Amino acid sequence: MIINRGIHCSIALLISAALAHASEPVQPVTNLLNDPAALEAFVDHLVTNRMQDAHIPGAVVTIVKDDKVLLNKGYGFADLAQHTAVDPDKTLFRIASVSKVFNAMTIMRLADAGLLDVNEDVRPRLAAAGLELDSPERGPITLKALLTHSAGIRDLDVPGVTSTTNLENVLRLGPYLQKCLPLRWQNSGETMLYTDHGISLAGYVAELASKTRFDEIARQQVLLPLGMNHTFYNVPEAQQTNLAVAYSYADTGYKPIPAFYCSVTPAVGVLTTGGDMARLMICHLSGCKDYLKPQTVKLMHEPQFAEDARLGLQCTCGFFYLTPPRVGGSLPVPFRWLGRVWKLRKPLHESRHRSFRGQKRGWMAAV
Repeated sequence: MIINRGIHCSIALLISAALAHASEPVQPVTNLLNDPAALEAFVDHLVTNRMQDAHIPGAVVTIVKDDKVLLNKGYGFADLAQHTAVDPDKTLFRIASVSKVFNAMTIMRLADAGLLDVNEDVRPRLAAAGLELDSPERGPITLKALLTHSAGIRDLDVPGVTSTTNLENVLRLGPYLQKCLPLRWQNSGETMLYTDHGISLAGYVAELASKTRFDEIARQQVLLPLGMNHTFYNVPEAQQTNLAVAYSYADTGYKPIPAFYCSVTPAVGVLTTGGDMARLMICHLSGCKDYLKPQTVKLMHEPQFAEDARLGLQCTCGFFYLTPPRVGGSLPVPFRWLGRVWKLRKPLHESRHRSFRGQKRGWMAAV
């Protein structure tokens, strides 16, 4: 997802197979946002060429400007065996680490409601639930530190449990996190450690504060208020036929990749559609008006942690904020990123597109 604050434009790309590395000749981009036909033609050319080159069976592209959806279009197939075309409003794609945005939004809503404080030490709350992170002398762990990947929490993999093709192996957050102790790798604030388990700890705190399962509290605090009716943590039976099948590709052709389930739901658990992602993008492009309090929006949209601001990478509560080096003598361009979410301030009509994989070449970064 690209979010362009300068022109209030967002682009979400959800794909059903990994992209192969490829480069494309530099193309000058006209002011496409004011010409829907030209915009669609540009995206059609870009996406279909890359899908062919990288053997991507299906994708959806959603572009939002201000509060309007300029493009929401499916490409290729969600299921090759059934010849099911990608439907931008029905086909469900697993969005992996972009799920972390939903986790942060859930916590911000609970903070606005007075159920959580992002600066509280969460260890007593966790200890009361039977999860002793470490000894008291190690210092506090706050929700702000967890959401900015600065709490010193490590990542790990419990074979057959953290990620599994067997739904029966998936554990609730509390029992799963018990299996992961000790989680603290270093003291809070020392450095940034990008971690699914730190985010899942934050989600577990939200679960404890609300006395509600995380997937349900996220549904109540994010999905329902934004009208994201085709977004799920647990896909209901009636929606199973809308799941996009993931594929690998080799000389023998496409091979389906078995569906997987995870025990770190707050970090990677969301499945959604292009149409629903438009609703989330519009919320953030509007400054989360009527959704979050202004001071809470600042926690999500302004940097809250940096190892050293000169490195260009800072964290908000829910996004990364990246200022890349100067490009061609121009001023630095701020991005916000989480998982595969980028925020770009350079107007699109002044951009040059070179990369489809989030590589920072020129002004535009995309995935």
